[in-house]
Amino acid sequence: MRVLAVKPKYAHNIIDGKKTIEVRSRETRIRERIAIYATSPEQKIIGTVEIVASSRCNDDIEYEIYKNEHLAPSEYYKEGKTCFWHLRRHLKFETPISYKPPKGAVVWSNFELPEGE
Repeated sequence: MRVLAVKPKYAHNIIDGKKTIEVRSRETRIRERIAIYATSPEQKIIGTVEIVASSRCNDDIEYEIYKNEHLAPSEYYKEGKTCFWHLRRHLKFETPISYKPPKGAVVWSNFELPEGE
């Protein structure tokens, strides 16, 4: 399963269903369930979510309209370089899984989830 590295504050908001848009600098073609990895200091996979769509944010007004879905500060908006990854069907793990991404992995890595997760 693909693993997306996210700062802990945002990772928990995704898994709790409060954050349904992830702001990134590029669109993604990925349309599948992915694992959410809360980066340092937690360093745990805390659940999964599905990426169901990806779109380019057209302007700062659109960014502001969706602020309650992406929960990112206004300084994350970069004209022409802001994309929305639309997230659905979050699943929080009862017990987070300790994980250390491979050396050099910044955004994505892969992990074989234990059976039943």
